[in-house]
Amino acid sequence: MLLATGRMGLAAFADCPQSFRMRSADPPQPSRLAAAREGRILVVVVRRPPAPVGVPVVATAEEAAEEAADRVRDLPLS
Repeated sequence: MLLATGRMGLAAFADCPQSFRMRSADPPQPSRLAAAREGRILVVVVRRPPAPVGVPVVATAEEAAEEAADRVRDLPLS
């Protein structure tokens, strides 16, 4: 089962009997990496590649919404 959440949402799944593959936007905590190593749990850390030249990058959801609204506003009406 794939679990995609940030570290603040993990506690809600602590008592689940299922095993999860987790995707998190937060960087891994060193203590959690050490615990995973001791428990022989595979951890894969994937770093996002740099954005291609000319592609806008935003830092917040609000900025993303503004960027999307600007792009939609600029579309030709057909």
